[in-house]
Amino acid sequence: MSDPIERQKSLPHADWRFLLPPPSEGAFRHLVLLGGPPRLAARLVEVGLARRVSRTIPAEQSADAVVILHDADVRLDAARSCLVPGGVLYWEIARGGCSWLGMTPGRVRRQLLEVDLVPTGAYWLRPNFTECHRYLPVDAGGALRWYLETWFTVSLLQRVLGPVLRLSVPLSVRSLPLPGICYAVTATAGHARAARPAILACGHLPISLREQDLRLLMLNRGGDDDMSRRVIVFPFATRGIQPLAVLKFWRLPNRNVDTEREQTTLAAIRRSLDDSMRRTIPEPLGMFNMGQLAVGIESYARGRSLALLSARRGTPIGRKIADLDLLVSWISEFHRQASLGRPPWNDAQRRRWVEGPLSAYTEVFGTKGGEDRLFAEVRQRAVSLMGTPLPIVWVHWDLTTWNIFRDGRDIAVIDWAGAGPGLPLFDLLYLVTRWSHAVRRLGGAQAKLDDFRGLFLGGPREDVMVASVHRAIDRYLTRIEVDRRFFPMLLVILWVVRAVERLDPTQAVAYVRALAEHPEHLFARSLWT
Repeated sequence: MSDPIERQKSLPHADWRFLLPPPSEGAFRHLVLLGGPPRLAARLVEVGLARRVSRTIPAEQSADAVVILHDADVRLDAARSCLVPGGVLYWEIARGGCSWLGMTPGRVRRQLLEVDLVPTGAYWLRPNFTECHRYLPVDAGGALRWYLETWFTVSLLQRVLGPVLRLSVPLSVRSLPLPGICYAVTATAGHARAARPAILACGHLPISLREQDLRLLMLNRGGDDDMSRRVIVFPFATRGIQPLAVLKFWRLPNRNVDTEREQTTLAAIRRSLDDSMRRTIPEPLGMFNMGQLAVGIESYARGRSLALLSARRGTPIGRKIADLDLLVSWISEFHRQASLGRPPWNDAQRRRWVEGPLSAYTEVFGTKGGEDRLFAEVRQRAVSLMGTPLPIVWVHWDLTTWNIFRDGRDIAVIDWAGAGPGLPLFDLLYLVTRWSHAVRRLGGAQAKLDDFRGLFLGGPREDVMVASVHRAIDRYLTRIEVDRRFFPMLLVILWVVRAVERLDPTQAVAYVRALAEHPEHLFARSLWT
């Protein structure tokens, strides 16, 4: 029997399946798969996409779906010969070398029509076929413009495409002129009206998504280690300039519970917020099933990611610090309003948040980095604070500048899939660490570790970034009324928990060991004692 992990590794190569119309019987009776990884055919059967998958073109007309991947050496008319009336096609067109001149999207469209296939969609695949992270609708200029403006810093790509994308009319499928671009088309052997992608064919969609001719922009994560990663779909009206909603699901049905949890979490969080703060959190709009997968619907958060705004070259340092101040104001007010109580720090919490994580860390990673002295200081501080009130708050657990969008002075925070009740400072400390790495444009692990030491282990006082982070921490502690003696304990526990929970273990262990270099200094610093 093959390794289940190895079998799952083929799934990222099949995200095209979400762009096909749903089979009338719940699964395609006979799917012809041309090209792709060796294990992909078996995986498509296992996930319920098709009852039977062939790797070669059958002699008879028996396939209700044909998939031609970029590495398949096959003629379109030969593949079309096995497709039954009403069947669907997905075709990846590689345009390397000089072949792009003869395989423009307009020429591909004509080829489809010549063999009685009706084009239903055309997608630009980025960055390439084998590691595709994005499926972009090339016949929706507003969607492409939104993608470049929302997810890109100013680059050569924008300078080349910018004048075209600023036109008021959408791009035509015939007008994608760049050589070497990877794109794919979908088509049907029948009427295009009956060929809406599976995710739009559900009767439980909001009316705004059921009654329009929509284009889909799909964000995913390619690569063999992302077999169950979430897929996010943005539906656009044909001439729309921003998404109508956000549709989220995981590739595997065993993650359906996470989709449901995010909807429940968003509803619970929003109930505790006033109208102004509620606008900063996506509104959960319900769920529906797409085959075996649960799909969650959310409202769309306007703006651009702070990862692009603050970290781009040329951004003045004052602008970066102003963004940090805006974030601290948001998270302080969010944790003040969404507090789950202010119980006294007690023995049960100490076991849950201190003894449990420290013991698990020691068992998994050991203490060869000198963690014993650090953990002794943490345990001593935890005991000394017994009876001191400490808020319980909603912890996002992935609060980075990538998940924070700014539209003018308005903030929106997305991706609450991993959120849950936790301790204060966790989100803020993770955020300021990642923010500092981003605005300094640090890439290597050692550079990030040095920056971490500078933030929390005595960086130069004249460093405006370090000073800004310290002010941010002080403002937060004051706003939500946290005793500053908790600070060093929570700083250590944050990275211990992230290491134990495998959120980012390599980085987290390095940070714990950095804190272990001078534990007495950490716990004696006047800023937080």
